[in-house]
Amino acid sequence: MGGVASNFMGGVASNFMGGVASHWAWGVASDFFWGLVPDVRSEQCPVMFEWKKENLRWWLGTLSQCRVIWEWKRWDWSWSIPVDGRMLVWLPVVCSAVWGTIRYLWGVVRNVVWGVVRNVVWGVVRNVVWGVVRNVVWGVVVVVWGVVVVVWGVVVVVWGVVRNVVWGVVVVVMGVGLVVIALCLPVALYPFLTGWNILLYQLDKQPTATKPSFLRRHSAFWYEWQGLPLQGLDQHILLVMRRNPEEGQAALKYLNTSRQRWAAQAVEIELNAPKLECCKDVAAIGNAYRNLVLVELNSPVSPLLSRFSRISEDVAAALNQNSAYNQRLALSTVAERLNGLIFQELTRSGDKYAVRFRPIAHSWYEIVTNEVQFGLDARELERCTDVAAIGDAYRHLALGELNSPVDSLLSSFSRISQDVAAALNQNSAYNQRLALTAVAERLNGLSRELTRSGDKYAVRFRPVANSWYEIVTNYVQEQAKAVELRQEINNPYIIGVPLTEQQEIFTGRTDIGTRMEQLLLDRRRPPLLLYGQRRMGKTSLLNNLGRLLPSNIIPMFVDLQGPVSSASDSAGFLYNIARSMADSAKRQSALTVPSLKRETLQDDPFTRFDEWLREVEKALQQNIALLAFDEFEALDNAITKGRFDEEDVLGMLRHLIQHRPRFKVLLAGSHTIEEFQRWASYLINVQVVHISYLKQPEARQLIEQPVQDFTLRYEPNAVDRVLQLTRCHPFLIQLLCAEIIALKNEQDPSIRRLATLADVEAAIPEALSVGSFFFADIQNNQVDAAGLAILQFLAARGEGATVSRPTILQHFPDKSDALNLLLQRELIEEVSEGYRFQVELIRRWFASS
Repeated sequence: MGGVASNFMGGVASNFMGGVASHWAWGVASDFFWGLVPDVRSEQCPVMFEWKKENLRWWLGTLSQCRVIWEWKRWDWSWSIPVDGRMLVWLPVVCSAVWGTIRYLWGVVRNVVWGVVRNVVWGVVRNVVWGVVRNVVWGVVVVVWGVVVVVWGVVVVVWGVVRNVVWGVVVVVMGVGLVVIALCLPVALYPFLTGWNILLYQLDKQPTATKPSFLRRHSAFWYEWQGLPLQGLDQHILLVMRRNPEEGQAALKYLNTSRQRWAAQAVEIELNAPKLECCKDVAAIGNAYRNLVLVELNSPVSPLLSRFSRISEDVAAALNQNSAYNQRLALSTVAERLNGLIFQELTRSGDKYAVRFRPIAHSWYEIVTNEVQFGLDARELERCTDVAAIGDAYRHLALGELNSPVDSLLSSFSRISQDVAAALNQNSAYNQRLALTAVAERLNGLSRELTRSGDKYAVRFRPVANSWYEIVTNYVQEQAKAVELRQEINNPYIIGVPLTEQQEIFTGRTDIGTRMEQLLLDRRRPPLLLYGQRRMGKTSLLNNLGRLLPSNIIPMFVDLQGPVSSASDSAGFLYNIARSMADSAKRQSALTVPSLKRETLQDDPFTRFDEWLREVEKALQQNIALLAFDEFEALDNAITKGRFDEEDVLGMLRHLIQHRPRFKVLLAGSHTIEEFQRWASYLINVQVVHISYLKQPEARQLIEQPVQDFTLRYEPNAVDRVLQLTRCHPFLIQLLCAEIIALKNEQDPSIRRLATLADVEAAIPEALSVGSFFFADIQNNQVDAAGLAILQFLAARGEGATVSRPTILQHFPDKSDALNLLLQRELIEEVSEGYRFQVELIRRWFASS
């Protein structure tokens, strides 16, 4: 369309202007001159004259004579005008002018129209045809070129594919060939390389200290393409490592990046695994990191060895703690890490090295765990090299802190340690020897028990029991030799601590045993209260009930002043009761009752304790358990402080009395139930068993024959004086007689074996001084201010003095309650004339204070 428009307009303009100018000028000139070309036909002569320049003259001469017919010819037109001869001269001019004008106009019109038509048609036709032809031809050319390009592209692609496929096939063939060569060559060379390496290893095995190692000539260091494991390489490196560690470590680092890295890993394992396996205790574990050969290798073994090294360092740091408690906490953390290493990593790991190190980690875990549970305490016990250290060992034991399964065993050592301490606190060497002899027997029995036991803990504690037994036995023998050399009188009296069932000095109380037996067999099952003043022998009696009661009544002694009342919660309270019951039953009757773990009591402690009592009933069979609670006032004090719930504790006792026929309950204290209203509301129909002074025959036996082979003899008046001063009070008899023996041992051996009245009087001041804790307890804890004033008033009257009631009330008006309390405490007695001190030694102490 652009070509058509441009050609159309261009043709119109150019042809119009060109036609007007050219045809107008040309028409005028041509028609003017050439229009004069006549066709002269004479009517007379039919000859047509052609006007020519050379015959113009002739032509003009004949004009007048001829009739001329002017004929203008233009294309196919012709006009004939007959003229006169005279007009021949002007007519052409006129005619030519007219004709020229007409022709001009016609030329103008014709050329304009023609130019327009021609140019328009020609422009349209030309441009359309040209455009069509050009575009068609160009399109064909482009299509043909595209086809050519496509064909060329196909040719190029085909060529590329063919070329690359062929080249790839060639490369693959070459690669396969190289791989085959690489795979086959090591296999083909393997026997030769193995022989060569064995030869080098045998040469290096020859003992020499000067020649260099042949390891550098090993094929692993010059033929890197060998992917098959070179057998014996690890052993060769180990051999070199023992002789030259630097060369061996350099070889390991090189092999770590080679195809023989397995050898480096195997060497690293063999260098360190035996050192870890040989650790049999925490001390060895704590020192293991110093012996490890850690090489920075890119293998799964190196991080594992680093873990063991850090654990070893942590164990060493834990053992350096100052306190056993901190050591136990640190080692507990290490045990948790070892547990995670075993069960979270090595057990679930598919690594072949885990199989080697899992037993080591498990062994370390058991060692550290055992150390946490009992090892620290065992080492504390092992450090005891004399009886003083044994007597102090119980202070350092962590009983019950970690709920260890060896708590019962540690408790045995703790009680033995306490008994040794109590023995060493005896004033006399005889009592020390007597108490320590009993301890030695218990240690001997414990050692035999540990020997027969299949428990894994027995292996650790058996040497401790044997060592303690030797220490105690040697000490007893040394003391006996010293006494024999000095010809001293053995002092069997025990001051300040209760008598145990092993001590021969326990005397009398058969009447109390008979009374208790009658009450225990009563079908009404009443609870018992063993009531008596302090130091009257209540605890000693409870410890020796096995001597006084039938064999079917099994005493289970529980000291409420100890860990029972000091427990922080009900679970600890009941756990300590159960442990004391089990220990006492085993000690007095060899009955083994089921154990009760502390963890069992954490959830609903009283229900779990009741279930445990049912199990104990089954173990009792037809026997009766006498559950004896000593110093029940301590438990009442704990309830008052809010440590335990009154309803839970006392309700448990009432339920035990009412619903457990195999259990009998006995409380012991220096107060009556009526003095504690809360106890009276729970314990109904309590039967009081009063423990007071010894009977006079029992007291005489305690003075003259406390034990067999007693070498001191008393004059009769001396014995009577002791009875008079003590009123058969068991503690005061032992106190005074112990001081008499100490006094006699300072005398000349010739008079040492006989005690006189003077000796008794001489021993009184020292007895008052040594027993001051007993007298001070009366003053501070058993009487009030009014009672103290009355005691001092009576004491000032002298020995055996009696003061009437009116006299006392005259000096202390409105103090009748205080007077009655002194009577209840058995400090004074009422006689016909009035009141006096029951015990002369007590009067003397208040008189002197």
